[in-house]
Amino acid sequence: MHSLKKMGAIGGAILLVACWPLAVGQIAQKVIEDGVQNLNSSSVKAEIAEYDRGYFSATAITRYTITDPQLVKSLEADGLPASIEVVHDISHGLVGIDAHSYVKDSLLIQFELATQTKLNGDTHFELVGRKFNFTDSKGAELIVGQYAAQGVASVAGALEATVTVPKASVNFSNGDNLVLNSFIGEGAGQREGSLWVGQQNISVKGFQLSSASGENDFQLEDLQYVLKTNKDESGEKFDSVQTLSIKSASTGENHARDLELDFAFNGINSQALEQLISIYGTGENLTEERMNESMPLLDQLIETGFGVQLNKFAINLDGGDFQSAWQLTVPSGQKNVSQNASVLLNVVEGNLDAFISNELLQSYPFVRENIDELLIMEFASEDAKGVGLNAKLINGQVTFSSGKQIPLLALFMPLMAGGK
Repeated sequence: MHSLKKMGAIGGAILLVACWPLAVGQIAQKVIEDGVQNLNSSSVKAEIAEYDRGYFSATAITRYTITDPQLVKSLEADGLPASIEVVHDISHGLVGIDAHSYVKDSLLIQFELATQTKLNGDTHFELVGRKFNFTDSKGAELIVGQYAAQGVASVAGALEATVTVPKASVNFSNGDNLVLNSFIGEGAGQREGSLWVGQQNISVKGFQLSSASGENDFQLEDLQYVLKTNKDESGEKFDSVQTLSIKSASTGENHARDLELDFAFNGINSQALEQLISIYGTGENLTEERMNESMPLLDQLIETGFGVQLNKFAINLDGGDFQSAWQLTVPSGQKNVSQNASVLLNVVEGNLDAFISNELLQSYPFVRENIDELLIMEFASEDAKGVGLNAKLINGQVTFSSGKQIPLLALFMPLMAGGK
């Protein structure tokens, strides 16, 4: 009896090993089918053109077709196909699925993609794209150097990825030229509904735009952009912080350096925000019906309250400095604001700090004229370094550091009158 049990166990193990590649093959096909289905959108149709599954391996061809009529027309005018096919050579392993993918018969886009997918669907990927040149029907030329991407994607929707493009340029038919140097994009997070929760970083070493005439050329050096978003523990509130820094930028005779921007909003009603994004983010023309649909959502967003802050804006422009920071808070409890938005003017709270140096005022006389008016009204103060403005907003009243007060509504009256 003991021998029979042992032989049965051995036989079962052999049967499992023999059948396992078939099971993995089925899992692999299901993963690809689901992945392709998720790539469908209003402008791109994704489908499996072929799938030949074997015992230890499989070969698949996926097809991606542009369905936007205007884009299809533009591609056809340049002699480009509206669809591409990607070949996937798939290996069925014991604990995962390996695939090597490449573009089939494309003169424009060529890349190789290696993926390792676990049986739970989590995938590690590495993509290397070949350098390509493209000239359109009007003579404009696009040149992109070898590019790469790598990262990990989970079936739960989490993504961690890095994209690098060492160099790209566009030579326009009129002689203008655009050059992008060392683009790096990084992201780690997860899409929750219509919102991205996580962090994204973008860096650009250099960007140049040169005109054939040599006038109004633009140059930028060392750009860094960071976006951080998160939800609170309840998932009901959404926060976002964005920072931007640029080492230097110039156009014509104007030169800027050391630009810093730190902007944030917090406590946004995430449910209302997601629904508003679904309305305004479709790219379709807003009908009166859709506008009416958005009004209760705006009311809901404002009723729960939120805060907006410009934590820092600083720039050196032509040798002069400008700095500013402000914050506004909309307290919760404001109902049906869409029916009377002016009630917000009496409840919004916040403060403002700004400084402009004498060097900047000397470079821009028209700014000096406006500053002089603020000084006369005692809304701003001046010292040996420049002009500063400090104000607090409480109960609909703006109070300046001099003690002068003015209703917030009075500041909006000229704008309201100008709109008539």
